[in-house]
Amino acid sequence: VLLDGMHGSTRQGQQANRPNSLANSEGRRMFEMLQDHEQERSIYSRSNPDLAVRSGGGGRPQQQQIQQIPQSTPTPTRSQNPLQATYERVKEFEAKIRSSLNSDACVDYLNRMYGDCETLVVSDCEFANSKKILSRLWTCLYVIIDDRTKRCKALPSDNSLSVKLQSQRQRVIAEGIKQFHSLMALVTHHSASDIEKAMEGKGTGAATIIGHECLLALGDLNRYSNEWERAAFFYQRALMLFRESGKPHNQLALVAQNIHNKNEGLYWLIVLYRYYRSVASETSFPARENLISFFEKNRKQFETQQNEMTTAIDLMELMFVRLHGVLFSRISLEKFDQMLLSFLKQFDSGIRTGLEGSTLLKMTVCNIFIVHDVLLWDKVQNRFQTDGLTLVSSYATDLAFDMISTAIHCSMQTGERLADISGTIAIWFSWLQQHSEVLSIQRPSVIGCLEACCALLNRFASVTVTNPTCTGTEVTEEILELWGFTYFKIANEQAVYGVVWGDQPTVKGTDAFEVAVTSIRSFGSWAVEAKILFDVDGVFTTTPPAAKVSATRTVFSLEPSRAQEQSDVAELTAEVESLSVQTESSETVTRFAMQVVNNSTRQLASIRQRLTTGAQAEGSTSKPLIVIDAPNVAMRHGAQNRFSSLGVQLCVSYWQRLGHRVIGFLPEHYVDYDRVGEHKRAKTVGFEIGAQKLPDDIKMLANLAKSGVIITTPLRDYDDSYCITYAYSHGGFIVSNDQYRDFDSKKFDIDPMEMKKWLRKHRISYTFVGDEFLPNPDFKFDK
Repeated sequence: VLLDGMHGSTRQGQQANRPNSLANSEGRRMFEMLQDHEQERSIYSRSNPDLAVRSGGGGRPQQQQIQQIPQSTPTPTRSQNPLQATYERVKEFEAKIRSSLNSDACVDYLNRMYGDCETLVVSDCEFANSKKILSRLWTCLYVIIDDRTKRCKALPSDNSLSVKLQSQRQRVIAEGIKQFHSLMALVTHHSASDIEKAMEGKGTGAATIIGHECLLALGDLNRYSNEWERAAFFYQRALMLFRESGKPHNQLALVAQNIHNKNEGLYWLIVLYRYYRSVASETSFPARENLISFFEKNRKQFETQQNEMTTAIDLMELMFVRLHGVLFSRISLEKFDQMLLSFLKQFDSGIRTGLEGSTLLKMTVCNIFIVHDVLLWDKVQNRFQTDGLTLVSSYATDLAFDMISTAIHCSMQTGERLADISGTIAIWFSWLQQHSEVLSIQRPSVIGCLEACCALLNRFASVTVTNPTCTGTEVTEEILELWGFTYFKIANEQAVYGVVWGDQPTVKGTDAFEVAVTSIRSFGSWAVEAKILFDVDGVFTTTPPAAKVSATRTVFSLEPSRAQEQSDVAELTAEVESLSVQTESSETVTRFAMQVVNNSTRQLASIRQRLTTGAQAEGSTSKPLIVIDAPNVAMRHGAQNRFSSLGVQLCVSYWQRLGHRVIGFLPEHYVDYDRVGEHKRAKTVGFEIGAQKLPDDIKMLANLAKSGVIITTPLRDYDDSYCITYAYSHGGFIVSNDQYRDFDSKKFDIDPMEMKKWLRKHRISYTFVGDEFLPNPDFKFDK
């Protein structure tokens, strides 16, 4: 079933040949898949005789050889264990492949390695998985393909060596496809019970993990051959087998970038959705660096080519991704309000003119992710609750809640769109019920969304659910799409397995609408019990029954502020009223505009407070400048095994709290996502890359650099020179454990003895106690 539809092989007579252990329906489909594998393998051998595996030495073992290691045989001592001996041979082939990349011998070693890996997988999946056999095999295959690709690019296309390398690359890929097909077939045949458990939702065993890795490898190999649809097929099947994995989503994002046009909004939305899903999986994939590069491409498209978008909906989707780029990177926040207003106007139009329900679902999932990323995570970690992060959290909340409010209002006005998007709306309110802490946020957008929910519930009061057994937890297309999404718990997950692997279909059409209605009603009942909503004589409302309705509700009132702030708000209100007249805005747009007033009020108060505090500090303090040796501090906090960006932030915060002006110096490659990404990929494939080249949170360092606290130094420059000379010329003190013995003061016309004496009095050593920065308690500032 994992490969159903790709081969089209006939299955006549397979019932008689089916093993007894695979008598159930799931086992039968797996056995049929095995037959597909065997047939394709046979076709491969006939059509590609030059790809046949060499016999002898570590080549592919015959069936009799595999059976020489029965699972029931007691495990011998380590020196006699055949599995261990085979594993040692795999490691030898791995080393030989790396050392012979420049010759054809590496391909021979790889072909012999296939046989040993197959022996281990068939004999003992647990052992093979514990030794990461599939990862080792894939890494060796990848380094050969990558080496041939890079060498081809460095040569003219008509060069004889380039032609040879290209041909060899294609043969290696084709052989890899055949071998991983074979491995997948053998795993499903020899470990059927393990995979059956995964298909029934009863756990993920070693065979399931190995099968998952085989499917990913098949997807990657087809992607390297530019077979994008086949690649996507295998990635989707990898998700079916192991839904908790984030890597297939990341690979599907790569596929989407090659099969869609950048002038199509679908390109931007699908890539964003897949990257988010890869991060928000139980086995998360580190796609944040990919996201940053993607958001930069989106920014350039938005600023230079938005007029080239195919349709208005395509432009709306481009704008949506741009808003997420601002929230994710915290860059250009000052433009967010205006961008949000423009986007909501486009979104309103999109809902009215036929925005697909599946598109709205992907956008909603993206919004759920960003709310968790910038709001709930910050709250749990209790880190750096600065004005900037608070602002980001409020903006993420506004985007998510305002979109649902707009979707509800527009669909209720048009009528016919309500059924199309009701499934997504039900997903949203189910998520709110699971994460009720979000509803405690006192934002106009949250209240506006709850009011829209009340209007929807009142509309649904006249809807009759014809199915008396409907619970609102049935498996719809929307529920199936969210399977494996960390931030959403599926109520009836066992039923999802029945849909994916069994014969049970998803609920569609009128039945799906009734499921959505029942689910939203369930949220309404819960919200009434939680006193979030109120049922007054059968009418849902956000106003308590005993409360007096006033023109201005408390939740919408501005925070207490001084007279000057009220004046600023009055000016902003006048500007917004003018804006609403100029754009002939609807009631919805006017409400969003008033939110801009509230947001701006908080911004003005925050900025004014910071400016006032800063002026007082400059006028009243004589505390010296602190210059931070950022790489030194980061490595110290990471115990010399990790470049800890948090360590830099902790050090900065410590000295700022004491009233010092703080400047740190950092080589610019630490905030270069592409360069750091190259280092990480190089380390993944086996190259030795030191921890000092791999910052663990580039975004944190980039934010410090944007705020002006961290100053980046040019590549190949000696960053210590910047630290020392700046502190020396500004009467500052350096925070570092570096003795700076290699600093040549003569280059700067400074006497070495004078510099040595100066450093002794102006260098502050330190340590960390957990996440607590602790400077040398014996250090005294030189008066």
